[in-house]
Amino acid sequence: ERMLRGLDCPADGAGAAPSFVTGCDFADSAAKVVASTVKVRTSQSTGSAFYVGNGEFVTAGHVIEGARTATLTNARLNATASVVGYFPSDRGDVAILRASGVALTPLEWADAPGVGETVAFAGYPHGFGTDAAISRGIVSRFYTENGISFIQTDAPVNPGNSGGPLFDECGRVAGVASWKIVSGRDGSTAEGLGFAVAEPSLNRLLASIRSGNGDRSGAGASPRNDSYLTITAFCTRPSSAGRLSMGECARRSSRLDTQHDYWQAWAEGVLAWDDVVYRFNEGRGVRATDVWDRLLALGAGCHELRMHEAGISTHWSAPYDFCLVAGT
Repeated sequence: ERMLRGLDCPADGAGAAPSFVTGCDFADSAAKVVASTVKVRTSQSTGSAFYVGNGEFVTAGHVIEGARTATLTNARLNATASVVGYFPSDRGDVAILRASGVALTPLEWADAPGVGETVAFAGYPHGFGTDAAISRGIVSRFYTENGISFIQTDAPVNPGNSGGPLFDECGRVAGVASWKIVSGRDGSTAEGLGFAVAEPSLNRLLASIRSGNGDRSGAGASPRNDSYLTITAFCTRPSSAGRLSMGECARRSSRLDTQHDYWQAWAEGVLAWDDVVYRFNEGRGVRATDVWDRLLALGAGCHELRMHEAGISTHWSAPYDFCLVAGT
């Protein structure tokens, strides 16, 4: 049905209201994006990436999966980058590379574009050229799969575009090229069905990689020196109730996804996830960058998690219980 995550070489919800950008010259914006978009080559694949500053480039996870380093090139750059970390296709399909001596201009992030707004991909379809190519279209809708947010667009996208930016008329990045559908279940050809990883998932995934929670280059290693945690149950309870036992928590967790090595606690009304504070077992609050270290310090058994958003509320959320089998 699809060429899943297959835009590398070789191959493998409700939409927002329109908010059309004015006052930007698309040709000037495209030239800026092209200058900061590079070709990514590993021993296994070719894709695209774009510069975000501090020596960092963002690309798709499946472009660099299994690689320790990658070559980055365009008309202005020829560098070797290390793989900071990545999430594979089924966990977000984004990655961060780091190189030294980069003199490119960082691209800025866009607000979520509206359905019908003009967007474009920049990248190296089939690995051709020394400068990135541009393909233009519109935002068709917003789409969620496996808990990851995507922008669907009819902008043409081909093998080699993976990891390149999807940008708006002002040259701001709204998403990272990830995959497309090439045929229907009946074998009919599909057109204009390209997808880019987008907000609200994109910067959360990148922040998690920078915190050491993405996979490492080589063989999908677990984060932080091969430490691991197994979540056996995850449940909510009334604030007035005492902490639940593992058995009771498991009975309340009939929808627990045990097929993946990560979990999420959902919260409504959060304005900025970087401002969310997490507290485990009535301890001091920590930000997202310190959550993994705090989890690793917990022992086996059931624990409590509460959250609040700094600057918005000082009230902690209702408690979540989760139970761990922990090991290192």
